[in-house]
Amino acid sequence: MVLPIVIVIMLIMEAVDLVIAVFGPITELLPIDEIGGIEIATAVALLILLLICFLIGLAMKMPIGVRVGCWLNNTVLSRIPGYTMVKELTQGFSGDVSEGSLLQPAVVTMPLESLVLAFIVEEHSNGDFTIFIPAVPTPNIGRIEYVQAERVRKLDVPPSTVANSIMQWGVGAGALFQRSPD
Repeated sequence: MVLPIVIVIMLIMEAVDLVIAVFGPITELLPIDEIGGIEIATAVALLILLLICFLIGLAMKMPIGVRVGCWLNNTVLSRIPGYTMVKELTQGFSGDVSEGSLLQPAVVTMPLESLVLAFIVEEHSNGDFTIFIPAVPTPNIGRIEYVQAERVRKLDVPPSTVANSIMQWGVGAGALFQRSPD
């Protein structure tokens, strides 16, 4: 949980250093050295980075940006091992699920008749499923299992509902287990 935050902070620090290297000479021409205890070069670098992020976000909303983003996703990022699954998990847990998503919440009957919350990853031609069983309390870590169709009951809830229950050590899972089958 901490590692992604540390990586993002390190990337931001590197980006700030790069912008300072490029725009540092310009900031030396300004009459002040600090703003609220922050060096003017750092403040300008952060503002420039925010502007760049804003402009990229704006460009990604335009038709050409959407096409470039789809191309990048389909030709480069999707070839990175695990990228598609992590992307689907992230979108699913945030409640942003598109039609045909990998994530379909389900309740799976395990040996000894216990029930577990899971996500359907793939439905096979014979009706069986490949499922992802998330670990508690971190739903983006877990195990993959191949299970027979009669052991799987699809849930008509957003993936974020299941993920929230898992992150809260099962609070609210009882209502999910009691839902009637499709």
